[in-house]
Amino acid sequence: MTAPDIPLKLKRLKLKDFATYSATTPFAGTYLQSASWDNLEVLRLANIPESAITHLSTLPRLASLELWRLSMQPRRTYTQEHIERPPGHLGAMADNGFRSLETLRVTGDKGEDVVAFLQHLSPKNRLRVLKCTLTDHSVDIDHLILTIRLHCNPDYLRKLVVKGSPGQLPTSYEESLNITGDGGLNIRPLEAFNQLQTLSINVQSAVNLTVDDIAHIIVSFSNLIKLKIDTRILDSRFPTIDHNQLLELMYNLPNLKKLGLRFNATQITGDEVKPESTIRNLPPAIEKLWVADSPIYSPDAVGRFLAKHCPKLRTSNVIHPQLEHNAMPSYVPLAVYHRRWKAVGIQ
Repeated sequence: MTAPDIPLKLKRLKLKDFATYSATTPFAGTYLQSASWDNLEVLRLANIPESAITHLSTLPRLASLELWRLSMQPRRTYTQEHIERPPGHLGAMADNGFRSLETLRVTGDKGEDVVAFLQHLSPKNRLRVLKCTLTDHSVDIDHLILTIRLHCNPDYLRKLVVKGSPGQLPTSYEESLNITGDGGLNIRPLEAFNQLQTLSINVQSAVNLTVDDIAHIIVSFSNLIKLKIDTRILDSRFPTIDHNQLLELMYNLPNLKKLGLRFNATQITGDEVKPESTIRNLPPAIEKLWVADSPIYSPDAVGRFLAKHCPKLRTSNVIHPQLEHNAMPSYVPLAVYHRRWKAVGIQ
């Protein structure tokens, strides 16, 4: 294969990030725009300039795209009202942009970088998997959620992940002095994505699920296999949901196998019965449970509860947070909860 033939025949390409943004960007943009890349299916790229996105959207076979170290600004600011009355520019966007794209992974040092790229997607795209990784704690997640709602297609999206940087819990994060017990991120705009099989939102800003949120999740996301929310935060507030809402989810989402939530486990006795609202007689299919910093009093009672209602769950798959070594004194509630969750055994 000669050098001129490479862009015509290559199916997978990764442009490694060897330099600073200013040095890498001109090369990446120029190189991508130098050919039509008719057979390219998988592209991994750092520092893509915004000027190259239009050309990128024309690649006929591009099915998987991974971007990181973006540097761009959103062109629009969305509000809740735009869901009921979508802005005119959405309908004017070309339907054939990114026409083969099914998987998109975007990592942004700033949340606005991710929002800016998503705003280049036509609402009629056929994206099935969207993963957004945010490395900045000050991200406006509500605006990101609105952007996802307006630029992704509910008929096709099956997996949505919004997460912070990987690693241990950010114990250095300082919570605001003034908070409300039921305040949190608004995920209601995502209810349009009723074909989702995976919904995972784990950033420093808490969703702080309420009883009403759980009811909406059961109605809106009946196909969920994995639900994981608020499993990587430290929150001084007691969760507003408890084991009753956990049971509602497990018994009323028949395909659910992986579940992660903050919930109040302090009232569990081990004698709880399945909820009256259950739509099925079979026990839940839960195989993995993330408990985050959920308050817990009795490991023995919780063990009996899980054994009764989650017969497929094993002790090793009850996932509690990994705390930084010596991050806090052993008498701090979070440290006590951590020890209690480690002591939970499912017989």
